[in-house]
Amino acid sequence: MATACTEDTVPSDTFDPTTTSAGDSSSTGAGPTTTPATGSSGGMDESSSGGSSDGSSSSGEPATDDGPATTSTECISVCGNNVIECDEVCDLAQLAGETCISLGNQGGQLGCSLTCDSYNELGCFICGNGVVDIAEDCESVVPDGVTCESMGFESGDLLCGTDCLWDTTDCAMCGDGIRQGAESCDGVDLGGQDCASLGLMGGTLACSPGCGFDPSGCDIPGIPFGSDTGYTGYVLPTGMTTCDDISGTGTPTGLTDDSNQTVAIGFTFPVYGVDQTMANIQSNGTLRFGDNTYLSYTNSCLPTTTAPSANTLYVFWDDLNPGLGAGEVYYQTLGMPGDQRFVVQWDTANYSGDSADLMRFQAVLHEGTGFIDVCYVDTINAVNVGNNGAEATSGIQQSSSNGFDFSCDSPDLVDGTQLLYIPL
Repeated sequence: MATACTEDTVPSDTFDPTTTSAGDSSSTGAGPTTTPATGSSGGMDESSSGGSSDGSSSSGEPATDDGPATTSTECISVCGNNVIECDEVCDLAQLAGETCISLGNQGGQLGCSLTCDSYNELGCFICGNGVVDIAEDCESVVPDGVTCESMGFESGDLLCGTDCLWDTTDCAMCGDGIRQGAESCDGVDLGGQDCASLGLMGGTLACSPGCGFDPSGCDIPGIPFGSDTGYTGYVLPTGMTTCDDISGTGTPTGLTDDSNQTVAIGFTFPVYGVDQTMANIQSNGTLRFGDNTYLSYTNSCLPTTTAPSANTLYVFWDDLNPGLGAGEVYYQTLGMPGDQRFVVQWDTANYSGDSADLMRFQAVLHEGTGFIDVCYVDTINAVNVGNNGAEATSGIQQSSSNGFDFSCDSPDLVDGTQLLYIPL
């Protein structure tokens, strides 16, 4: 029995769907042949690689090779490392040689912005432009509320300096050993003064706890006549007075009967320990400090309750009329800063007195010492009953309970008498 014929099979791993039969006209031999599979994803399509073995691209252009990587020329800066890099203008403290002044300011501390691309001029200033810059304290004037006291001093006048910073030259702190402001002295700092330089005869000058001169150790050419908590009064030997005659140089006040006028002293002067810069001159022979209230012509002995009773120097307190005849009251500031004196001079008649025979007396405030001189050059007004101070009061007073007089309704103010008030 013959065996049945079976069809030969080709192993699956050798099957090539691209082979052609032996009868295909493209065959060139007995073995199977292959042709490029155009567009087939499974064949070796040369165009799919974007290039060819001969170095040309599929488009026919030469192939491009990027070659090795090159170094970038871009500049990189780090703001805040204190080094000026790339396009930085500055960096922290590095300012490329620029200053506030070189940028058109007057002074101050130049800075660099946080981004290093510009300068920070907040610390610069131009003094005098009316704008208080961050580096300035003030512009010409001291703002309200800012004083020597608010800055920790005890007293004085705070100023705005020419550099637009606080000027505390006139501020004082009594007891710190440094003579400042209106202080005559402080501790052992006497400002070069001694008994002789103050017009006294000799001895040892000291400084009081209130920073005024203590002349108790000096030989004073006079006799003490009274004292209170602020002053001691001395009467000097009668003779030629030392006060300045300012009738030809002083500024006339134009005061008449029962009138007064406030004027500038020209420097800071302490009266009972309080700094004063203004004085109120009164026609009735008094000099007042602190306000401009008129004081009645009706005198009384000291201390007096007659208002106003505070901070008054009674030179010749009586009913006077400097507007009579050629009468006048003058004032003038003399001397150099630090040693100036403020002079007030009355050339006056008593009320209803002789208009031709005028009296003359003066008060002098001394900047360097705080001393007060009162001079009686001529106290005769013809045959007036008030001659020589017979109806006047002469003395000094802080209040209605603190003051003393040299003379009260007594003819003790004879020509040539000079009084000296020395602060304690």
